[in-house]
Amino acid sequence: MATTDAGEPGTTPAGTSRTLASASFVHLAAAPTASAIAATGCLSRALRARDVPVQARVGPPATVGPDGGITATVGREHDHAVDTAIRDPDLCGTVYDLATELASSAPAGIALAGRFASGYTLDDHPELVEESELDRDNGIALPLAGDTPAASTLLRGPYSGTSPERPITFDDDLETVASLVVLETLGAATDTNRASAAVTRALGPVESPISTLASLQGLGELLDLLAGIAPGEALALVCGSVVDEDWLRSRWSETAASIHARLDDGPTETDEGLATYRDVPAAPHVLARLARDFETSTPAVLAVGASAFGVAATSPETTETCFDALAATDTPVYRHGRRLFGGPQPEDLSLAEEIAGAIP
Repeated sequence: MATTDAGEPGTTPAGTSRTLASASFVHLAAAPTASAIAATGCLSRALRARDVPVQARVGPPATVGPDGGITATVGREHDHAVDTAIRDPDLCGTVYDLATELASSAPAGIALAGRFASGYTLDDHPELVEESELDRDNGIALPLAGDTPAASTLLRGPYSGTSPERPITFDDDLETVASLVVLETLGAATDTNRASAAVTRALGPVESPISTLASLQGLGELLDLLAGIAPGEALALVCGSVVDEDWLRSRWSETAASIHARLDDGPTETDEGLATYRDVPAAPHVLARLARDFETSTPAVLAVGASAFGVAATSPETTETCFDALAATDTPVYRHGRRLFGGPQPEDLSLAEEIAGAIP
C-alpha cells in the first residue's frame, strides 16, 4: 500500500517550475526527512542544469539577501514567509515532475530513493523506474558493497546487530541468501503480515544512481538514517558532492548497531495503542519503523531520543491522528510516509500520553 509524504494534497502552487526557472537565485530549504532531502537534491540538480544559481540547506529558510532570489521550502510545514512551498503527498514524485520541466533530464533515481525512504515500493511508480534506466538484480538491497544484512536498517531478525544470534554472510549465492533472510525475518517477527511487507522492500536491489553505493534501496536507507544524524551530508550526497565511502560505512554500521541494540532491550512501556521506546541513541524515526514492522503489534510506535523523536504508525489514519495530537501541542513535527519526525521533546510534555490518548 502506498503511503503519503510530507504535506497536504495540492499545496504546491501551479507555475512553480516557471517561478524557479525565472529566478536569479534560488534558496531551497528542506525538511529533515529523507524524502525532502532527496527532493531537494533532485531539484537542485535540475536548476543547476538550467544554469540557475541555487543554494540548498536542511532547516528553516535563511534570510534572503539583496540578490533578487526566491526562497522555496521542500516538505516543510511551519514556514510561512517564503515565495513558494513544495509539500505535496508524493513529494519526490512532484519534484521530479518539476525537475523534468526545468531540465531536459532529471535524476529519476534520486527521486525514487526518496520515495522508497518514505515508504513507497518501487512498483508504486513503474514509469519512474523505467525512466531511471537502472538495472535490477537478485538478492538483498544494502547501502554499501561487501557488508552483510547485520547492519541493515530495512531488516530485523536473528542476523541483526553486532552479535547476531544467527549470522548471515554472502558465502552462498544471492538468491539463497535472500531466501534465508526472508525465513529468518518472518520466523522471528511479532506480526508476520507487517514483516512480510517490510522485508519485500529489501529484496531485488536496483542499481544505485550514485556510483559509490550498492543499491537504490540502500541509498534510500542511508538518506533515512542520515536525515536524523547528519542531514547536511545526506543533502550533499544527493546534490552530487563526493561523500567519503569509509565515513558513510562507519556512520551506517555504528548507528545501525546502536539501533538494533536498543531494540534488543524491548520497549520502555506498551499499552493497547502505543509502544514507547525511550533513550534511543540515534535516529529514533528509524527505530520506530523497525519496531513497527518487526517487533510490535500496536497501531503506533513512539521512539524518543535526546534531541528528536519518531513515530511510526500502521495506517495513514493513525498517522494523521498522531500528527494532529502532536501539532496541537505546538511540537515541531513533520510527516514522512506513515511516520512522523520531530524534536526536541518539550520538557513539560509527555508525547506518549498525548499520542496514546488520541489513538482510538
